[in-house]
Amino acid sequence: MIRSLTECERTITTSLLIVAGLKAENFHSQAEILVKVLDDGGMGSLEFASQNDDRTFGKAASQCSFFDDDGIEVIITLNLDQRGEPYELDVWKTDHSQLINLENALNSKCEVV
Repeated sequence: MIRSLTECERTITTSLLIVAGLKAENFHSQAEILVKVLDDGGMGSLEFASQNDDRTFGKAASQCSFFDDDGIEVIITLNLDQRGEPYELDVWKTDHSQLINLENALNSKCEVV
């Protein structure tokens, strides 16, 4: 499924870009950013849409962790493609259950991976 990035997802991604030392202004100011919802059991992982069909995973850039409403730890990693552009927002709830409240990530501490 392709959809627009939510404001919460945009804020988290922007924070992760800044922590990684990457330019976030262009990303944050784009009117619409399309993402593909990944089949991860409802944890919330996304792939950023791109005109480049030859994109592949390049490296993890930064991550944040927080606790979901049920007390389970969630780790969000910003992955870049081989060109250093945002590729994926990998959301991993450590017990593999569905994410309850992504907004809990807004107050989390982010770090370079």
